[in-house]
Amino acid sequence: MSHPMQQVRIHGIQHKFRSAKVKKCWVVRWNVDGRAHSKAFSTSNEANRYRSLLVAAQHRSERFDRRWSHGLQRFADRIAAGS
Repeated sequence: MSHPMQQVRIHGIQHKFRSAKVKKCWVVRWNVDGRAHSKAFSTSNEANRYRSLLVAAQHRSERFDRRWSHGLQRFADRIAAGS
């Protein structure tokens, strides 16, 4: 069964200023079929790596899970493994 084309938009990385309550300050934002998602990181390198994996998934036309906001599970696994 064919899936309809998804509308995925990946935004730039947003820097949030540190405060006593907020430890993570680099935020990657993206939309999947009009639904906004974000993920925070403590360093800009982590955020850049995650964003590049999202962009790579988008270029390969991989499906994004709208409920959990991530691309395919292997991307989460790659981020956790630090690759």
